[in-house]
Amino acid sequence: MEYSDNNDDYNYSDDEAKSLVKEYEARLELNQAILFGPDEFEVIVTWYFEQARIKKADRAMQMAINEYPNHSGLLCMRANLYVAMGKKKSALHCLKQALVMEPQNIDVIESMAELFQTSGKPHIALKYYDKISDLGHYTDELIYSKASCLIALGRYKSALRLLNNIIQEFPNKLECWLLMGECFEVGHQWNKAAECYDKAIEINPYDARSWFRLSTAYYQQSDYEKSAWAAEYSSITSKSIIPFAPSLYRMVNCYLMLEDWKRASEKLEEIVAKYVEDDDSFVLLGDCYRTQEMYHKSRKAYQKAKAIDPNNTGAYYGLGLLSMIEEDLKNSEYYFKRAWTLNERPEYAHSLGQVYLQMEDNELYEHYSRKAYESDSEWEQYTIDFAYSLYLNDNTAEAIALCEKDLADNSNWAELWALLAGLHYEVHHVDKGDDALYKSLRQNVECHKILFDYFWDFEKDERLMNIINTYINQTGNTQAN
Repeated sequence: MEYSDNNDDYNYSDDEAKSLVKEYEARLELNQAILFGPDEFEVIVTWYFEQARIKKADRAMQMAINEYPNHSGLLCMRANLYVAMGKKKSALHCLKQALVMEPQNIDVIESMAELFQTSGKPHIALKYYDKISDLGHYTDELIYSKASCLIALGRYKSALRLLNNIIQEFPNKLECWLLMGECFEVGHQWNKAAECYDKAIEINPYDARSWFRLSTAYYQQSDYEKSAWAAEYSSITSKSIIPFAPSLYRMVNCYLMLEDWKRASEKLEEIVAKYVEDDDSFVLLGDCYRTQEMYHKSRKAYQKAKAIDPNNTGAYYGLGLLSMIEEDLKNSEYYFKRAWTLNERPEYAHSLGQVYLQMEDNELYEHYSRKAYESDSEWEQYTIDFAYSLYLNDNTAEAIALCEKDLADNSNWAELWALLAGLHYEVHHVDKGDDALYKSLRQNVECHKILFDYFWDFEKDERLMNIINTYINQTGNTQAN
């Protein structure tokens, strides 16, 4: 709302607007007739609106409509005021009235389009934007709005054509470059998206959105160093007093992908210092400390997460892993069970199985290994543990069948081939065992060690050691111990 009419026939300075409002309020107080023209009512309403005095703006607006019920400009203003008050149905009613009075009023049609666009109905909004174009009215803002609708409707190529038209004439239109980047993102053309965001940053180096979207484009291209760099600038340029949280988390994710635990933990320390109730960040911080063998700090971070949310499964799982490192099986069992009870994730079941394996409780080892495998059969280690647990419970034939079934779909699982070799040797299927062993060696020569991890006695088998060392010598690898 501005102090000018649609045709720029009049303009009011701020002082003149205040003077007009004063006169209006004086007349109200004295209960005198409110004799103002439509343009003067618009100025009064706008002044109240910009002062956030919505109730007074609404009262003045109602007086204006009572005085000039068929004035399309006032009806349009009434609609905009209703939108600001969250009364979109009332706004729509006013605009429909205004269109009856002036079917080709650009401001009314544009307000109608904006109302439908902000109401999540871009297909209807687009019809009104097209109507404005048909009337010969073209502005960069109109084209931008049409492009936004097209993007909302998934018509990205059409949106790109419109945005290109704007950029040809207005190359420094930052919002257009951001929208173009969004279009390229949908097509997974992350390199082109990055170019758009780079251009937006050239226009305004202090726009946090541009930096964050550039970070996203780099992240999707697996360029984690550049993604972290852009995310940091997004945080720095954010107008918020507290750093832009998504930028901080993006930096953490980048450092985790780079396995740079030190930088990840430093950024997480910054996060938890500012967002002290963020239990998941404390869990991540505990994980980073644990990876760096900073076990005391790791435990404190997990305990803090647990204190914030007593049902945070990541905290219990982390404490269970620390207890495993300390060879405290009882505490490991407690923490893993607590995590599993709260959320039956496959890694929790797998870790519980590992505890019972070390406790030599083969039945529970099989029970939880089965649970992990049934939840996620696409991870090689889950198949290995489930198959080995079957073997320990004298179900070797079932263990072999399980391995063969999964290897039919995942023939590159070198460690599982090594385990299958051991299972065949256990039931004296020497030829099948040798075949599985060779397949394991061809995939990864180091995986012969898995055979000895699960079947210790085979390390003393001269025939097997000769097969392995002969293969290693032929391929130029290091000799097996």
